[in-house]
Amino acid sequence: MKQQTQKTAVAKKVLPLQYTKILVPIYLVVISIVFFASYNRIFDEKFDMNGDNIYYYSLGKALADGKGFTNIIGYDETPHGHFPPGYPAFISVLMKMGVNSIHAIKVANGFLLYFSLILLFFIFAHLSKNNIIAFTATVLCTLHAQLLRFSTIMMSESLYIFLSALIIFIVLKWDIKKAFPFGKGEKFFTRTIWRDIIAIILLSASLAYIYFVRTMGVSLILAVLLYYGIILIWHLIQYFKNFSVITEKSLRTKSAKTKKYIIIYCILLISFFAAKWSWDARNVECFGKSGTSYVNDFMKKEGGNKMETLAD
Repeated sequence: MKQQTQKTAVAKKVLPLQYTKILVPIYLVVISIVFFASYNRIFDEKFDMNGDNIYYYSLGKALADGKGFTNIIGYDETPHGHFPPGYPAFISVLMKMGVNSIHAIKVANGFLLYFSLILLFFIFAHLSKNNIIAFTATVLCTLHAQLLRFSTIMMSESLYIFLSALIIFIVLKWDIKKAFPFGKGEKFFTRTIWRDIIAIILLSASLAYIYFVRTMGVSLILAVLLYYGIILIWHLIQYFKNFSVITEKSLRTKSAKTKKYIIIYCILLISFFAAKWSWDARNVECFGKSGTSYVNDFMKKEGGNKMETLAD
């Protein structure tokens, strides 16, 4: 019996290789080498023939030059109402930092994809509980032809993938139940509290920004709001269900938790609707309507018709 216990203890200490944290840096190094090798192999310095490229570049230049979200490639400079401003804003920031060439902007897109893949490794590892599976899946992503192609042209896909990966990573890794543990007598500016503050700022900012990058970002926004909404509703049900048997001390703790859930959800809700309201207000002022042709294009289906039913 004693020998069996010793064997079990040894087995617990000697974990399988896929679970050891010491190999994670090695996995990341290999992923980096494979990505940069394949990216350099397929990188094309030539201007992509897709027409969206020049629009994104010109809109980014207009923002960088202080002209606002304006068409500057026609005879007259007019407010732009087709593409969302998220990716042009990213280009304008690069230009303000001195990154003006098309080649450099393409390279920046490549780095967006690289950081997305690093985030994806940790997402896959969290979901699968197996670092080898996460490593294999991520390496396959570094060789994905379409991912690599869209990261070498001036399109919003790389930025959208990065923001999506960042949002999913935060949602998976940030334990909202343990966030802001004020009820346990902890000081405000502790390491844990700072981590929670950074998480809520990054999450709310990413949810607002991804709305401006691609229309389909709304699906991810709604998914996040639904997820945290379910957590809030479940907590409220449990709170009112056991309200009559809760002690005074326990009531204060549960009330603090309830307020925490409500505040966090309201911050996320406001971040999205503030972004949507500001964009709609701008379009109403410029065009007399809140919708854009980009959204209308998104709703189109074959034959020139529009998606109207759940079947569509």
